[in-house]
Amino acid sequence: MIGIILGFIVPFFVVYFIIKDAPKRGMSKAWGWIGVFGLIGLLIYQISKKPLLSETDNTVNSVQISTPSLIIPDTCPHCKNPNNRKTRLCEWCGEQIV
Repeated sequence: MIGIILGFIVPFFVVYFIIKDAPKRGMSKAWGWIGVFGLIGLLIYQISKKPLLSETDNTVNSVQISTPSLIIPDTCPHCKNPNNRKTRLCEWCGEQIV
């Protein structure tokens, strides 16, 4: 009876726990396969898991990229019409300003 519990039921709960816990840590649900090994799989998962992500964490936002600021002229060098400094294409002729 104990062999059935250790052989089938424990790995089932370990797989379920890992599948639910891994996405909260930014890990793949595929880690659930390690739970097939039961308590050994749970130990491997506990050692290699990542810290919990908060709701505000975002992998895209956590990477800070510094870009040099571009100086965009007030007027187009091609047609000499005034332009918005936030655009890289001339609003009048469509040529690239920077």
